[in-house]
Amino acid sequence: MDVVFLSILCCLSSFFIISALTKLSSLRHFIKLNVNVAYIPTKYRSFFLSLLPFLELAGALLLVNRRTFFLGWILVTVLLLLFLIHTIVIVLSRKSVTCGCYGKYIKSRIDHFTLLKTSFLLFLSGLILPLVFLEATFWGFTPAPFLLGLSLTLILLISQIAWTSHQETMMQIKKK
Repeated sequence: MDVVFLSILCCLSSFFIISALTKLSSLRHFIKLNVNVAYIPTKYRSFFLSLLPFLELAGALLLVNRRTFFLGWILVTVLLLLFLIHTIVIVLSRKSVTCGCYGKYIKSRIDHFTLLKTSFLLFLSGLILPLVFLEATFWGFTPAPFLLGLSLTLILLISQIAWTSHQETMMQIKKK
């Protein structure tokens, strides 16, 4: 059971690290893409959007330390809830909004796939909450959960790339 918990932990951490680093490497692009987020007051948008990758990175790093796990879990879960609410608002409004989830590296849109991915990550976050009560689990950290968690993250990223490619292809077909 420890392997499952630690694999999920590695998946969430690596996913947030990749997301944060891609945003940080193209921070201006990320802010420009998301500057129209209507429910954040205008004077705070750039600040919040600049802070977001640092919060993601902090959450991921806090998550893998057994002493700061709970704080990291709270931060990651709150971020996922915010992303989920943002995605639901966009999907229900039927707007076509580009997501800066991976900076300028993956030009994805906020859609039902994003809703599914965010819900899945939130579900994983809920599954690892028992780690708070199982401190000994962190001592059982071996390469197996690390590789399983990283593999799951790569599957999520490859799925995102495949979905984005499918969307672009469908849009080109509609133009013809």
